[in-house]
Amino acid sequence: MENSTALEDNPWMAGAEQSSSQDGNPRIAISNSQTTTSKTTAHEQSSPESSDSDSDSTPDDICQDCRKEPGEWYCGACTQSYCERCWKKRPGHKKKNPDSANHMKVPYSKHVHFEDILHPNWDEVKRALMHEEDLQSLWFSITADAFENSGFGFDDFPRFSRLVAEHQARVDVDTCFPRLVSFVGKTGAGKSTLIRTMLEKPWLTDTEHGVKAKEVPVVGKRNSLVPASGDVHLYGDYLSERELPELDRPTFYADCEGFDGGAANPAGSFAYKSQQVKEAANRSNGRVRSALEEIIRLMFGQTRTRTLGRLSPDANKGKEPTREDFIKKLFPRLLYNFSDVVVFVVKEQQTLGNSILDILDWAFKSAASALNRATLPRLIVVINNADQSEIWDPKSARKMFFEDYKNVIEVDPNIKSLRESFIARGMEIKNLEDLFLKHYASLDVIFVPNGHIRSQLSKQLRTLYDIIQIRTRESQQKKHDARMLLPSQDQEYFFQLAFDHYVANIKNNEDKPFNFLAKMLKLHPMPNNLSNNFYRLFQAIYGAMEADANTGAAKAFLDLATPPVSSAIALNVARSDRRVPGKLAEVYQGGVDAHSDTHEGETYAKQVKKAISQICDWSRCEFANDRFQGRRCFLSRQGHGYDQHQDESGAVIGAGDFESEFVNVIQTQWEDAFLKSMDSVDRSIERAMLPLNWPSSQHSHLVHSLKQRNDATWDVHYSHLRALFHRLPSLADKTAHQLFLCFFCFREVPLQSLPCGHAICERCVKALVHCQLFSSENDKRVVALQQCPLHCEIQFFEPAPQLQLKPAFAGARVLTLDGGGVRGLIELKLLNAVQKELGGNIPIQRFFDLIGGTSTGGIIALGIGTKDWTLAHCEQLYPELCKSAFTTHGSAWSGNAWAYTFHGCRYQNVPFENKLKEVLGESRIMGLQHDTSLDLRSKVFVTSTKSDGNQPAIFTNYIRAIETEDTSTQKLLYDYEMKYDETLKLESWEVARATSAAPMYFRSFAKDGSPTYWDGGLCHNNPAWIARQEVFKIWPELSGPHPDILLSIGSGYVNESSKPRQPEQVQSKWSRHVQSKWSRVSGWFLNLGGLQTLNVLKATLLQNLDSEHAWKDRFSEYERELGNERRYFRLSPQCGTELPELDDLAAFESGELAKIADEYLADAGILIKTIVRRLITTSFYFEPDQPRQTTEDGQLFTGKCCSVLNC
Repeated sequence: MENSTALEDNPWMAGAEQSSSQDGNPRIAISNSQTTTSKTTAHEQSSPESSDSDSDSTPDDICQDCRKEPGEWYCGACTQSYCERCWKKRPGHKKKNPDSANHMKVPYSKHVHFEDILHPNWDEVKRALMHEEDLQSLWFSITADAFENSGFGFDDFPRFSRLVAEHQARVDVDTCFPRLVSFVGKTGAGKSTLIRTMLEKPWLTDTEHGVKAKEVPVVGKRNSLVPASGDVHLYGDYLSERELPELDRPTFYADCEGFDGGAANPAGSFAYKSQQVKEAANRSNGRVRSALEEIIRLMFGQTRTRTLGRLSPDANKGKEPTREDFIKKLFPRLLYNFSDVVVFVVKEQQTLGNSILDILDWAFKSAASALNRATLPRLIVVINNADQSEIWDPKSARKMFFEDYKNVIEVDPNIKSLRESFIARGMEIKNLEDLFLKHYASLDVIFVPNGHIRSQLSKQLRTLYDIIQIRTRESQQKKHDARMLLPSQDQEYFFQLAFDHYVANIKNNEDKPFNFLAKMLKLHPMPNNLSNNFYRLFQAIYGAMEADANTGAAKAFLDLATPPVSSAIALNVARSDRRVPGKLAEVYQGGVDAHSDTHEGETYAKQVKKAISQICDWSRCEFANDRFQGRRCFLSRQGHGYDQHQDESGAVIGAGDFESEFVNVIQTQWEDAFLKSMDSVDRSIERAMLPLNWPSSQHSHLVHSLKQRNDATWDVHYSHLRALFHRLPSLADKTAHQLFLCFFCFREVPLQSLPCGHAICERCVKALVHCQLFSSENDKRVVALQQCPLHCEIQFFEPAPQLQLKPAFAGARVLTLDGGGVRGLIELKLLNAVQKELGGNIPIQRFFDLIGGTSTGGIIALGIGTKDWTLAHCEQLYPELCKSAFTTHGSAWSGNAWAYTFHGCRYQNVPFENKLKEVLGESRIMGLQHDTSLDLRSKVFVTSTKSDGNQPAIFTNYIRAIETEDTSTQKLLYDYEMKYDETLKLESWEVARATSAAPMYFRSFAKDGSPTYWDGGLCHNNPAWIARQEVFKIWPELSGPHPDILLSIGSGYVNESSKPRQPEQVQSKWSRHVQSKWSRVSGWFLNLGGLQTLNVLKATLLQNLDSEHAWKDRFSEYERELGNERRYFRLSPQCGTELPELDDLAAFESGELAKIADEYLADAGILIKTIVRRLITTSFYFEPDQPRQTTEDGQLFTGKCCSVLNC
């Protein structure tokens, strides 16, 4: 049970006072529905001792008694300001006065701050403007589709990522773990006002760094039952560095639309504003649109929208569904399952009893919508508008709450029914507290006084803030312990997955739960190490046993798993090229470290122990409830963070912790089982090395070479693999399409995927050649992949695909291609010049092992690297591709500004995407050439940028090791975008679209369930630096710190642009045009996240097009290391005038692009000849045919000189 008592140590709890005195003064409540007469300030009432003649003329900040001295203090009971001397004169302010508790002494500056928060002085125009500004804080939205009249639209906005980026920039951290606090409750309860107090912290004095928040919720009108702001808004808690206890743990507050807002769109909602735009569009007839209309359209251009369409009445129990129906289905599920803390705001104590059912029902309907959560949310109930008679201490308030409402579970029929539903599942519910703690991990209750009791209000708000901090830390610690605490970029992706999941449920009229653990396993592939690799095997065996109805018995599991793991460890030792003394069991237990990539002292036994722990965490609970037809718990041990059992549908079927006989047996028997297996493998290897008919008495006199032991170990391991897959027919499917693990050795990074989907590493390819399962005839580098033994019956491939292995002693040759839009034609002509100098008979791509590209260079890299296009074909195709890409929206009356406003980009996406599908196809970027021809394709990567332009990423057609992100220090330099989930692996055309999504030219790219991608040029328009990193991640065994050659091709630069410029200094012809079009937009709109962000992203992209300074900054150091030996080369024309714009199609017709290339090549002859000589030289390598020998004259190598070219 997660019912923490950490509040006892909070100094603000100890200092909270309980006051029992009352007064008859009017009250100011933190509520959106109080009457206008509930506030009496110094504007309205002068001091009782003052005259009527001048009472209205005294400024508020002057003492209202003497009218001379500054008013340092404010009295809520007197509703006026005082200087220090006049304060002491008042009888009510004397300590001996029994009513002095009502006359609390508050600094006047704090009073003004409170007044600004509680009762902002806004007229209708100001309020409307505030609502428009508040649109930028939108996170989730439900709209009656404002533009297509096609039903309801579901939108999620990039608000979360923007808050994260702002926080990271402000406190200078690379990775953060935001805490989410959701404020929920009925309309008018005061949620928005409370969030604003949490953001601005008016209880802090000036010396304590009180803040004036940049973005705050809009407080609703008094006497209004219409929600102030609709949908879900998100706000970041801004504190100074000194006050943040953990810089990487910012707090975000979600402001959820009121429960009873009704079917109508709230006045401040995105839906309402969208409808205004629709109506204005119908009236406009071509007029210039207002700033508001442009904002709405802009946001549509940036958000991810899903249109549900109009459901039939049958899908909603015979009635047409309303917006309110969708709010109740979507918002609670998202906020309940993702919030660390839920703050339920009750308008006043008189309504608390009626709110209990709302609090429970909100959670009950959401709890079944998710599986395998690490923890339930913490609940804080805030009773607003309390008076002096209330209990201020939160612990006492909690006790009073359960005491006062102890009978509600018997009296209220709905709550009674809810209780009985749990009892029917065998769960004990003795009282209301038990019922609450089935839905929430903990419960706190706090009274917040009306605004008149200003000093106590200040204390209670700070106490609430401290409770939130304590409870969010508890929640995150629970997630950390369950290894389910996600960094911000993963949290955002999870939100998107859940949003899509619940919208699909609504659309399909389903209630499938969102499985947190299953999604986490697909979010990022596990790093390549022995423990993770063994865990993958254990997981596959466990799943295959279930599929084959093998009951999942622990003993059967150990019998299946221990032989292949033990022989895999033996194989790993044998392949280490060193003789390890002792028996295998001794090596396993501690004779040698498991591998060089494990921590010091990490033995094989420790690696197996970690894998066993992981499979136990992943195993499902075995609880079954006979009262419910034997329904079984679907939660894993890792996701069983609370004492409830849920079935596959998410329904609670019983109470209790995780239980599993399978896990109990595994934990007690695995060590003995593996030790016995190690001894058995040792004996099998010894027998396999014996000559035929060798007498057993002579075994100890036989000396074996390393090669003999390696061959024997492989033979034993191969026999264990065959036995395992033969016994578990379903294992073949469970181990297929897992690209990051060779399921032959469970150790190495795969080289290639076989036609059946099993991945295999280079060492195992060579081992299967040795066993004659794969064939290699005259050329040892070329292997025919004829069969796969990882099936119940060996599967043969007809025809057998061929694969060329990279020679062990050959270096790496790298080609990179910059972005540049239409200027990609320049790059093609430069490549063609190099190819002609090489003779013109061999395609240029044959001379490179790795090809990388960005944007237009990425498309070329995909073409020549994965599709084997010739350069002539590229030059012919390229103008057609650019024409399809730069297809305008065709709105002649309003030009490009209209296109951007209404579509979020200047050009259409569909023509470009259709052309990419036509030329690149719809196959996955990673795939084996499944025919008899030799696969000579190079390894290819293309760059992209994720989220809001702050995280580079790459897509590849190859497999390499996955890095482990050290989230405690900083994030990875760039993401390796390979996914377990087949639905998330992008096709070739999608990769091309993701690398070329230039801001303001095209919309960002995302497929269902994937992150959002922008143009790779935002971070690495010149991908040479990434290419150099990839070389040593693909081929870590390469000798030396440099590739043999790296040729970087650029699309041109101008003389003065070699100096780095700031994004605001970059202004293309089109950006100047757009700026003039947008000059009519109000100043505050220019600060809105959408336009400002995209303008900065576009400016950054334009700046990065000049890649020369990036090349010089990064590679000059490498060139100095090499001295006279040149390995790094750059070809990019230098121009004295402006280069053609990215979208300047006229540059094709005018011949301007060809002219730039030709003029540059006329002077680059010597450089190109130097490049060609280096390419030819590095196409040869020395291959020894026997081990080196030591002679009196030194080291002797014998072998032959070979070429890597196989044309």
